[in-house]
Amino acid sequence: MSMRTIEKVIEARPVDFQAYGTILRWAEVRHAKPTLSDKSFDWWGRLATLQFPSGMEVGLLRLRKRELSIDQMERHQHTSEILLPVDGKLVIPVSCFDETTKGGISPKGVRAFYLDKNECMILKPRIWHWAPFPLKEETTTVLMWQDGTLKNDVEFRRLDDNSVIFLK
Repeated sequence: MSMRTIEKVIEARPVDFQAYGTILRWAEVRHAKPTLSDKSFDWWGRLATLQFPSGMEVGLLRLRKRELSIDQMERHQHTSEILLPVDGKLVIPVSCFDETTKGGISPKGVRAFYLDKNECMILKPRIWHWAPFPLKEETTTVLMWQDGTLKNDVEFRRLDDNSVIFLK
């Protein structure tokens, strides 16, 4: 078994996260011209476009603080996943591991990003990831994906050679 430590968790800037999906930041969106504006509201539309042929499922994910380590990851072959922290900052490990490769996920390709409240992370289909790690005792996150994803589109895979990754 090998072990790897990710020395640096990266701020989830849109340009750094492009390979994995999209980051939306309220601090940046609110300075753009709204799509529609009225005395009662401002609306910014089409910030991201997703395809959910069978509808969208919205849920709440309550995360408890735990050791910052992973030995497996999961992905959705056909489905994007949207994460929106409600009350805290998270660390989310991701990988673009090639699904045609046999064996486990290479620890060398795993990156970790921070995601703070007022930010939204949209993972592309086929991006390996693991349950976010809250930086306080508990954090609530809105989670959205295509209806039926949990039942029909979740794949788990261990890291290569039973490796463990520790995040600092």
